[in-house]
Amino acid sequence: MNVRQPSLRIIAPSTAVRGNAIPRNGTANMTQYHQSAFDFSAPPLEPIVLGLTPEIIETLTQELLTDLSIPELGPEPNQDEESSPHQRPKCQILVLPERETPKGLNRDYRITDADEVGAGNLKAKFANNLAAIRLLKQLAQEEPRQATPEEKRTLVRYCGWGALAQKAFKYDGEFWDLQHELRELLTEDEHDQASASTVNAHYTSPLVVNAMWRAAIRLGIQPQSRILEPAGGIGHFLGLQPDQVKSNSRVAVEIDATSAAILALLYPDTTVRNCGFQQPGLPLNFFDLAISNVPFGKYGVHDVQFKFKPRLTRAIHDYFFAKALAHIRPGGLLAFITSRYTLDKKDEYLRRH
Repeated sequence: MNVRQPSLRIIAPSTAVRGNAIPRNGTANMTQYHQSAFDFSAPPLEPIVLGLTPEIIETLTQELLTDLSIPELGPEPNQDEESSPHQRPKCQILVLPERETPKGLNRDYRITDADEVGAGNLKAKFANNLAAIRLLKQLAQEEPRQATPEEKRTLVRYCGWGALAQKAFKYDGEFWDLQHELRELLTEDEHDQASASTVNAHYTSPLVVNAMWRAAIRLGIQPQSRILEPAGGIGHFLGLQPDQVKSNSRVAVEIDATSAAILALLYPDTTVRNCGFQQPGLPLNFFDLAISNVPFGKYGVHDVQFKFKPRLTRAIHDYFFAKALAHIRPGGLLAFITSRYTLDKKDEYLRRH
């Protein structure tokens, strides 16, 4: 296949997003970056080149360089051997050939305002969840087929059990009929799993998802990018992905079986993995974008890839940042919802990673 001459981009690692250069030499701070990233009226951000003289750049542009590989995570160095946080970062050089547009019709669902995702009171949301589970069970008993558009409109209103934890899994006379139907629909194991999922089953509102996609576009995400959703839920980030960055190369990971089954029916042209993010199988140094609302909590994750860096696995939200970075190519973008403590906490180990 003939491709155009690869273009050279020189990218410096940043504090928050690998590949979108935020200088750590005092010329910019996180507040300035945050304002520029979400100021959609401003012109697109330009790449920043750090630490290279014109002579070095001229030398580099005369050579064709292949994609860089992310090094394996080795044992942690001694404290006195670690580099200073103020040390000038090394630059990453990346050559990107033009991609061929994939062929074929994309059957993945597109969320619109008519779907009323997240609308209604607690009883309405409970009823929507029951309708989606009822349909899911019905489809599982039939011959394998794709869900119809009308069926997808029912499935996309499933909102998980995070906001309904007290109403669905603890006795409440007002919700007793709905609780009884839920027990009838789910097996004992499925019911226990749904109850356990309430800590993190808070799906993201379209308002927030749309804002994150606008920011990703301003930061340079292009059509046909390879996209990773490591905490997929039922796929709101996929269903609200703008047409201008449409892609046929998407992978979503979801640990909850019910959510993953709905996710697969809504987005049949997306690769869906029903497992934890720590399970092997995803390529390293591959995706252009990881975008998600990751789980939060002060509980750890066991991942053999990080056995020599246990400090990155002690809090699940920190782990998702570190793990996703291993799967993003140099120059790629990571866009996660997180608390202010990711950037403000005293321990800077994750930020330096």
